[in-house]
Amino acid sequence: MKYVDVEQKFLVEILLIFLLPILLIKFGILPESVRLLLLTLGVIAVGIIITRERWKAEDVGIRFDNIKKALPTYTLFTAGGLILLILYANVLNLPTLHVLGGKNAELKLILTFLPVSLFQEFLYRGFLMKMLKQIFKSETHTIILVNATLFALLHVIYPHQLFVIPLVFIGGVFFAAIYHKMPNLILVSVAHAILNYAALTLGFFVVN
Repeated sequence: MKYVDVEQKFLVEILLIFLLPILLIKFGILPESVRLLLLTLGVIAVGIIITRERWKAEDVGIRFDNIKKALPTYTLFTAGGLILLILYANVLNLPTLHVLGGKNAELKLILTFLPVSLFQEFLYRGFLMKMLKQIFKSETHTIILVNATLFALLHVIYPHQLFVIPLVFIGGVFFAAIYHKMPNLILVSVAHAILNYAALTLGFFVVN
């Protein structure tokens, strides 16, 4: 009975952190301008839960012992993702992003994407994967699919959903699968930041 209660508690916390904020923005209850604030609040909430559960740093993928072993896989995934993004953008004939304000604005955009990518990976891979393992135990495929689905739902507030959502879902499956096999928050965050910035500059996302 205790395990059922714990699983239910984790499930409710997942819905509150990963689903409710997206629905509030999607249906216009909250403006899109608060999405970074909600992301920050999500990170704080997750930090509280991690402290409560007494998880260690390696439990959320903060580790250095497997960097050398995992680096080739993450590098290959990132390179392959960049190639597919470029090909897909050419097929869709998307307009590339023109950053107003010159080099300083572009540098600011890059520096924004780095922490945002880190926050998202901390939430969706470092924390959520651990929570899903607690709920679904050894059901690896379910863990990966649920993680990728919630990650894709994060992007429903962006335009071009017809091709953005499937793209993000497929990327989320690979992110989750690689992280499940080789959990490393540093490497997955760098990969996410690179692919995120490439997707933005290729025209997949519209950011104010």
